[in-house]
Amino acid sequence: MYISHDDGASWNPFQLNLPIVPITDLTLKENSLIVATQGRSIWILDDLTVLHQIDQNTASQPMTLFQPKDSYRTQGRGGKPSLTQGTNLPNGVIVHFNVKEFDGENDTVALHFKEQDGTLIKTFSTTDEENKLEINAGGNSFVWNTRYEGAMTLEDMIFWSASFSGAKAVPGSYKVVLEKNGATQEHDFEILPDPSAEITVAQMKSQFDFVNRVNATVDEAHKAIKNIRTIREKLEDFESNYADNESVSVLIEDAKTLSTSLSDIEKALYQTKNRSNQDPLNFPIRLTNKLGHLNRLVTNNDFPPTDQDEAVRKEMTTLVEGHLAEYNKLISEDLERFNEAFAKLNLDYLTLN
Repeated sequence: MYISHDDGASWNPFQLNLPIVPITDLTLKENSLIVATQGRSIWILDDLTVLHQIDQNTASQPMTLFQPKDSYRTQGRGGKPSLTQGTNLPNGVIVHFNVKEFDGENDTVALHFKEQDGTLIKTFSTTDEENKLEINAGGNSFVWNTRYEGAMTLEDMIFWSASFSGAKAVPGSYKVVLEKNGATQEHDFEILPDPSAEITVAQMKSQFDFVNRVNATVDEAHKAIKNIRTIREKLEDFESNYADNESVSVLIEDAKTLSTSLSDIEKALYQTKNRSNQDPLNFPIRLTNKLGHLNRLVTNNDFPPTDQDEAVRKEMTTLVEGHLAEYNKLISEDLERFNEAFAKLNLDYLTLN
């Protein structure tokens, strides 16, 4: 195998991992090269889009974002390397880009995925530990799994059969932006429906909206739990520091009452007794886990949620919203009164034992 970048005036080896073997036929399908060999089965170069966009200046450019190949929204998995057999492409949008130079300490490189109107979906960056972009100087590839942001979970939370992953992008037009130290390049790309799918794009959109609504509710609840834990920790510190101070005995009782009320809200939203993955067998799951389980069931395939799914979502959401309303009232009223009373006593915030 040889390749020419100047209409055949010169040729360079392009054997890659193709064995030295007679080739009986070549064909192209969806911009992939398929090679029929004599006695060594089929060899496929999956994506020619990068080759079509490379020219003699590419290597000298500070950065180059290549136009991504159209991707399919599918349920399969791929990308696992093998020395003995072929493998499917990774499931998602494959973005190829070239960065001439990269200094991990001084350079910041990011990929931004956006809707066609510019709405940001997700960012992956070399400086973001949660959505990390791993790159090297030279050619790089990144696979976006087409998922939006999911619901926040806390590090020690344990759930039973739940999914808080973001919704998968609906087939349509999107944008990817490569950014390095403020300089950007942008390309449009398409996500296509699986040709074998038994549903319409509109039905995929119905699932997309459902998952986003569930995640929005769970995200708000889990952020409230994070705040509850922070507040209760500070209230417990106050109780411990001033337990022997009779002048603040009333305020200490208020702190205990407020802490108990906040704890009751957390327990209604999340099963606080879980300490291991087996604990949900003993302790009933709570509201956010039920919503997460609903999302897991709905996203087993691309089918839209059923009427029953929607009915359960509304019921669980109403219950969560009720507890969040109680939480907001405690924060805006009871906690505010506690802070005012604490300030009037002019107590030392830091104490030494």
